[in-house]
Amino acid sequence: MRWTCAVALYSDKGATLDEFFEAVTTLEEIGPIARRVLGGAHPVTVGIEDALRWSRTVLRAREALSKTTN
Repeated sequence: MRWTCAVALYSDKGATLDEFFEAVTTLEEIGPIARRVLGGAHPVTVGIEDALRWSRTVLRAREALSKTTN
C-alpha cells in the first residue's frame, strides 16, 4: 500500500516538492523492510527499489526546476 501511495505521489504532474520528498522518504523506509522480509530478488523488492531510483531522479529534476524558477 505504501509503495502504491509513493508511486502515486511522484507520478502526479501537479505534485509539490513536499509530496516528492514524502514519496522518496516512504520508499526509503519500505525498501529495507521488503529486502529483509522478501529478499532482494523478489519482484516487490525490485519494484520498490526501481521506484526509489526513479522517484529520486524525478525529485532532483523538480528541485532543479524549482531553483531556476525562483
